[in-house]
Amino acid sequence: IYVANYDSNNISVVDAGDGRSIAEINTGSGPAGLVVDTENGYVYSINQLSDNVSVIDPYDNSVVSTIDVGLSPFSGAYDGSNGMIYIGNFGSDNVSVINATYNTVEDSINVSSGPQGIAYDSRTESIYVINFNSNTASVINSDNRIIAMINTGSGPEGVCYDPYNQNIYISNSGTDNVYAINDTTYELSSTIQVGDYPFRDVADPENGYVFVTNTYSGTI
Repeated sequence: IYVANYDSNNISVVDAGDGRSIAEINTGSGPAGLVVDTENGYVYSINQLSDNVSVIDPYDNSVVSTIDVGLSPFSGAYDGSNGMIYIGNFGSDNVSVINATYNTVEDSINVSSGPQGIAYDSRTESIYVINFNSNTASVINSDNRIIAMINTGSGPEGVCYDPYNQNIYISNSGTDNVYAINDTTYELSSTIQVGDYPFRDVADPENGYVFVTNTYSGTI
């Protein structure tokens, strides 16, 4: 298990069997999130304060490459359909597209203000980018074109895809709720009230349950 330590500028490697920390990997400044390339197992550390991404080889836990991206990168996702890593740059309002084979930036996609969370929809092969400042979500296809813009609640923070029911779930921190979005029509399926300041969400693909972390109420 790889854990990003924002304040200490490193990644902890934890043995999933007994919970021991077995290694620490120095990265760029302010690692805010991690993305895993499921094809080769490489781990991408998104370093918000140094505006770059550290590429980690899981076999020896070494940093094999450092990739410059946009300003204040915050989150990312791996697209299994085209082998690209998508990095949301909060400070420059765009998404850097990294070719995971060569570890180079292949494209830059302008989105709306404050791209925050990013999720990959494996059914439609689309990337969903949450734009915190504009209360929207940009939908990007595998050709790196924006094909839809979705209105969210206030202060969208987290996003995940649930393959169980084919919905996109968006956590809205300002309205303390979660939007369930149909991934075919992009329409709002339902609104679910949660705790105070929902920040991140994740789906269990086996049973369709979605888990939401509520920052200020200290609940899930």
